[in-house]
Amino acid sequence: MPPQHDRRLRPGEAGAPPARKRWGQHFLVRPETAERIVDASRVSGDDLVLEVGPGDGALTRPLTRKAGRVVAVEIDPLRAGRLREELGDAGRVAVLTGDVMQRTFREWLVAGGGEGPAVMVANQTSNHASSTNADSRQPATAPSVLAA
Repeated sequence: MPPQHDRRLRPGEAGAPPARKRWGQHFLVRPETAERIVDASRVSGDDLVLEVGPGDGALTRPLTRKAGRVVAVEIDPLRAGRLREELGDAGRVAVLTGDVMQRTFREWLVAGGGEGPAVMVANQTSNHASSTNADSRQPATAPSVLAA
């Protein structure tokens, strides 16, 4: 299998946790794709971002360069731990572990130290995006912009 198709490892990294089908995990491999998604979100230094399913951090890294604060919620405790080790002390990012659908978006944002309006950014499969986006339309949880 060509390395660009091997979803078990982050590009250039040995020992990354395997993708787990039960969580519908899939990962961005190309940095330019992640940059395009972040650019499409129009995030600026004043923005609070809720990132759903950061995985290995392909979107998280460029988001932390552009956003005021990033709250990333990852269901996989192994991936969340690795990302927290890498970025957790950056001051502007909080990596939380859990199923984003088990709390309101506002509760996740508060748990991650964020207040006020937020932008939601995610790289999700269509089956996950439909349930997450449906929840985002609830007034108490609605981010101001969705970029998926």
